Amino acid sequence: MPNKKNLLIYAHYYIPDTASTWQILRELEEGMLDKFNITVICVVPSYLGIIEDKYKTQKYYEEEINGVKVLRIQVPEFSKTNKKSRVKNIVSYFFGAMGATFKVGKMDYVFSISQPPILGGLLGVWGKWVKHAKFIYNIQDFNPEQVLAVGYIKSKFITDAMMWFDKFSCKRSDLIITVGREVVFAFVGAGSVLDKLVLYVKKHHMDNVKFIPYQDKADLIYSLNAGDVHWCVNTKGIKGVSCPSNVYSTKTVAA
Repeated sequence: MPNKKNLLIYAHYYIPDTASTWQILRELEEGMLDKFNITVICVVPSYLGIIEDKYKTQKYYEEEINGVKVLRIQVPEFSKTNKKSRVKNIVSYFFGAMGATFKVGKMDYVFSISQPPILGGLLGVWGKWVKHAKFIYNIQDFNPEQVLAVGYIKSKFITDAMMWFDKFSCKRSDLIITVGREVVFAFVGAGSVLDKLVLYVKKHHMDNVKFIPYQDKADLIYSLNAGDVHWCVNTKGIKGVSCPSNVYSTKTVAA
């Protein structure tokens, strides 16, 4: 296909490593080869921490796998039970990938995933700046929330810094892809605060809020069954004094 766009992908691990991310990326990449020239920047095969001797003599290794160009970075071996060696391995990939960015040609798009934590997003921002390309950020894991959940890092200073950098990456991305669906708020009807809500949504550029007019009784089954959660809004302070009639229709139709 003539005039194909160029796509750069940052992936910590890639074929033949057994990480789940490469399996997802491989299907994605090979399905887009008719429209994109694809280059992957990754580490030499080392998912288990061990590196073959043939990948220990150069800083970079170039390969082509099923039509995808692969630029591999040499990193030190590590142990998954040793934090210092693992961090050293990850940091080596990060800085190596930054340097490898200059070794690939013009790019129209940069795609990066949230692995390694925080650094994956920063690589995407780096690629966007260096290549003057659009940045697509695929968030597979939320960090530092994940790090906090497992108690991997206990320093508030470090986790606050991680949060700042990840927000930085998100703000500078042109598109964010998440594993789960985004939440959509649908307001049905025309209550007294409708105009205020509409203005608020416009002011904050919220694209996950929908306003739907009153529905005919015959069509209520469709609108009410579309929601996972029903929320009847009422005036502050009226709790326990009034029960909105919407509650009855919601229970009846959505049951």
